Amino acid sequence: EKFLTLPNYFLIDSQVAGQSVKLREVKFDKPGFVVVRELKDNEPGTTLGFSAIVPQGSAQNVKVAITLKLDPAKSYIAELHDDTDGDTKFNIKKDLLLVNPENGEAIRKTFTVGQ
Repeated sequence: EKFLTLPNYFLIDSQVAGQSVKLREVKFDKPGFVVVRELKDNEPGTTLGFSAIVPQGSAQNVKVAITLKLDPAKSYIAELHDDTDGDTKFNIKKDLLLVNPENGEAIRKTFTVGQ
């Protein structure tokens, strides 16, 4: 698939209700974070959780603990952030959302929760 050539990408499947989100695969060109947010009016809303720092390269089955139980009636969004300030701790004000260099779009995907 074409995305495999991108410097940063991830794969996420439908999730099970619970307090964590699992990404099938994540790839970073330098260390970064996976951030999970609520989807409100088709826009990213409240941040529910974020991963520990993910090292450069590919990682399988990356888990993100979240503050609320996933609700099958809602949609959520996962996105990749750079460790912009290099402190290995996520800060939504400092650690910038990664974008696809080919189209300038944010590297984020919506996902749902199975019943």
